[in-house]
Amino acid sequence: MTTKTAEIEQDPPRRTRSAAGTRIREVPAVRRATDILWHLGKNGNGQTLSVIGRELEIIPSTCLHILRELMRARLVSFDENSKLYTLGLGVLELPRSMNRHNIFIHTAQPYLKQLVRDLNVSATALQLDSTDMVVVAESTPTGGIAGLVGSRVVCLSSSVGRLVAAHSGWNTTTLREQFNLVRWQAPPDFQDWLLEVRAAAKRGYAVDNGEFRRGITSIAAPIISRSGRMTRAISINIVSAQLDRKRLPKYTKTVKDTAQAIVAHLHD
Repeated sequence: MTTKTAEIEQDPPRRTRSAAGTRIREVPAVRRATDILWHLGKNGNGQTLSVIGRELEIIPSTCLHILRELMRARLVSFDENSKLYTLGLGVLELPRSMNRHNIFIHTAQPYLKQLVRDLNVSATALQLDSTDMVVVAESTPTGGIAGLVGSRVVCLSSSVGRLVAAHSGWNTTTLREQFNLVRWQAPPDFQDWLLEVRAAAKRGYAVDNGEFRRGITSIAAPIISRSGRMTRAISINIVSAQLDRKRLPKYTKTVKDTAQAIVAHLHD
């Protein structure tokens, strides 16, 4: 049976600020439409117009107009008998389109499958989106810890977060603020974590020994663009109790080498 890792969250993205901290001006109609989509995504059995409007605090007439536009785009479906709105099948076409056209996903996927074959671990590719890291591709062995494509975590979470911190250019105050936003299950000491961040910058990989999610060891390596930016990474997740510590050097080297191989195939 495939186990879904608790490292992944399914909350809507935070949209009030960009990754650089600049306030983003909201467009109410678009915000309400996206709120409805996220809301329906969390309530898979469907909801009525009145419930959607009440829970999202949208005037019923406005909510109805937005739902109708979303239906025209095939992003929302409506059942005449039950009067329930659900996500439409058009939503399924979006990730397929991204997989076809996103060069990082297209490039990373076969390498993730190779990591699974070589190490018998779960592997994910992640990309920075505002202040979150999002899983954009994954590969999982039978019985492994499955990542969920589209799930997101605060950018400094887990092993990937140490890499983000190492390449962010943020001062200690900002790092501490972002560190405190992470949903740690076994929070590391901040000063110790900073030492790990500095080590990650030198080594080209980072390890989380169950601090982010108890019982899960995560190893990540950065995908560095030609401009020197780090907005992507790959990681593997291992049940800590099943990890042979003598093999840790092999794991870290393989993940690092795989990240460098992906970089060599990218053109950005």
